[in-house]
Amino acid sequence: QVRMVGRSIGKRALVSFAKGYHACGGTDPELLSLLRRKLLQRAHLWLEEHGLHPTPSLRSRYEHAIKEATHEIVLVTPYFIPRRWLLAAIHTALIRGVRVTILIPEHTDVPWIDHLNRSSLATFHAIGATCLRSPEMNHAKAMLIDRKRGLIGSHNLDALSFDWNVESSLFFEEQHMVHDLSRIMDSWLATAHPYDPTKEHMKFWEYPLRWVLMLFAPIL
Repeated sequence: QVRMVGRSIGKRALVSFAKGYHACGGTDPELLSLLRRKLLQRAHLWLEEHGLHPTPSLRSRYEHAIKEATHEIVLVTPYFIPRRWLLAAIHTALIRGVRVTILIPEHTDVPWIDHLNRSSLATFHAIGATCLRSPEMNHAKAMLIDRKRGLIGSHNLDALSFDWNVESSLFFEEQHMVHDLSRIMDSWLATAHPYDPTKEHMKFWEYPLRWVLMLFAPIL
């Protein structure tokens, strides 16, 4: 259980829940009314999340956590279209000798994202990360650092989540929570298969398509 104190953060959590509730077919009018926010309210929330800081808070927390890793990082996300700063942070960790494992679905619920996911996996595989793909769609977003710190949240590893969207994320060090997350992630890793670039046979039209998608990924 997570206890949140404060009207503002509680309302944000309810709005986030209401989005998922609506997507799953929920019909409670009181919950759905939380989604009808005015433009000014949306702008205020975005400024609170991103502000005018040169480095957004979510990015800075990721960079700090990755920098502090000493032996293992595990990342789970359905949409893997990372910015260059994340590539640089992971590459630096690999050079330090940290083992990095990345798990994404083999096929997502958004077909064009599969092309970008494969392109990103190829890049991270080339620098030494262990890249795995799960046989089923997994919408979880999570990170483990040295099996001592954990993260769960609503954000994907893409530009929309880090630069534009308002996301909810929870970093924690409570050992029982870290243990539970480790157990769940290990069960996913056990059923995944390694990414093998030699088995990726792209059709000729996929090369320009992937380039166009990568160009517009930050705003899609």
